[in-house]
Amino acid sequence: MRVCVIGAGASGLVTAKKLLDAGLDPIVYERNPDLGGNWLYGAPGSSVYRSTQTVRFADGSEEEADVLLCATGFRLSFPFLDDAYLNLKEGRPVLYKNVFHPRIGNLFFVGFIQPNSGAWFLIELQAELVVRALKHPSPRLRAAIADRQDTRYYDYLPSLRHHLEVDYLRYERDLRKLLKLTGGREEAA
Repeated sequence: MRVCVIGAGASGLVTAKKLLDAGLDPIVYERNPDLGGNWLYGAPGSSVYRSTQTVRFADGSEEEADVLLCATGFRLSFPFLDDAYLNLKEGRPVLYKNVFHPRIGNLFFVGFIQPNSGAWFLIELQAELVVRALKHPSPRLRAAIADRQDTRYYDYLPSLRHHLEVDYLRYERDLRKLLKLTGGREEAA
């Protein structure tokens, strides 16, 4: 299975590693001339794709993909993705656990969180969960995604900035429960 990962920052690189470890075929795209995502200061941006099957880049080149995985960091802006794919509510994407689209089974978001502690391990758990969902599709996971759309993990202000806030321990616990649902390990390696 060919998986297109958009973004070569922390989320994209961790996810690509997990995909490779699982025997999948990721191709990673970064709009900047070097790896690093948000850490690459002053890099020019570009518009990338219009559908979840064909990735179309600003230079006109295209890449066919079976899965589209957005690892673009914690920005609430996706100028490269049509709003129809974002499940918007009040201008914000509503994604189960900030990872899964409720209706599009081959569109994922990794790193789309702002925890009250470090993000690295949570990003690794998200990536592991996506890999498990791809390698071993679980009707129980799909049912959980379709059934529960309340992804709020914070008691902060209802603002755009706080939309991605998660309580580290609650969020980690929930990701571990989902890993068990998919038959995966309780912990990412």
